[in-house]
Amino acid sequence: MAHVQKKILVIDDEAVVREIFVLALKDYAVILAEDGISAVRKYQEQPDISLVLMDVHMPGLSGASLLVALRRQNPSLKIVVVSGYGPQIGQDEAFLRAHVQAWVEKPFDIAVIKNICAQLLES
Repeated sequence: MAHVQKKILVIDDEAVVREIFVLALKDYAVILAEDGISAVRKYQEQPDISLVLMDVHMPGLSGASLLVALRRQNPSLKIVVVSGYGPQIGQDEAFLRAHVQAWVEKPFDIAVIKNICAQLLES
């Protein structure tokens, strides 16, 4: 029986960040979205996505709105925020931190991201 790669949806408006994830997470099937609206569409098309890595500030939807849209489709979806915006994002940050499995600030250590992904996908 063939090994099925787990799918990770990476949502970031910076192309270079998306490419870093593709290279670093080569053991997984990485699906890319450049904004919240395309991310929701891609999740609808591939509901077997196991994990989401998302930025907070992108065109289309706020991080909180994107989180709500994804949770509406799958309340148990594992979501990790990877953002250059830390505590200064205000109310959205408290909401997001309460509803995601992990929060990693940019610039990030790719080894930390890989470890978080592996842990979440094994659980």
